[in-house]
Amino acid sequence: MINAEISKNVEKFVVFNEMSQFDMDKMHLISANLHEIIPRLSNDFYLDWQSHAGMYFPELSESMVKHLATAWLRNFFDCPNSAHEKYANTLWALGELQAHDRLAPVVMAAIIPFMQSAIEQFIQAKDHAIAYHVRLELATSLFKTLAMNENILYHCVAY
Repeated sequence: MINAEISKNVEKFVVFNEMSQFDMDKMHLISANLHEIIPRLSNDFYLDWQSHAGMYFPELSESMVKHLATAWLRNFFDCPNSAHEKYANTLWALGELQAHDRLAPVVMAAIIPFMQSAIEQFIQAKDHAIAYHVRLELATSLFKTLAMNENILYHCVAY
């Protein structure tokens, strides 16, 4: 019952402050394992993209969407030593992706809600190998990373 209530209101429990060293430490613990799932996440994202946003951007081929998603996910799961480095790396990656394809921000804007859903599924999973409080801590760090990416994306696109 508590799990269902927390899952239902997960966004209310997430604090979208600046990333802290604690968040970076959590990301270091899971970073290597998460890089292994990037191809599957990219493929799942493309299927989601195809049914939602893909019809509005036919000029973005499957390979381009998957390439942009993979590059964004690599940066998302990358774990430098500090939150400031993470911010700078994310800003740099966004610039490189946008230089590669002018519609890259559209793909990145679509992948953020996709990842929010994936993180919520991670929290709700009935996996007893990872204690629930540990999943919440990891999810909070991932949500903060998403929030940072979203802020950078919208700030850069607006200017």
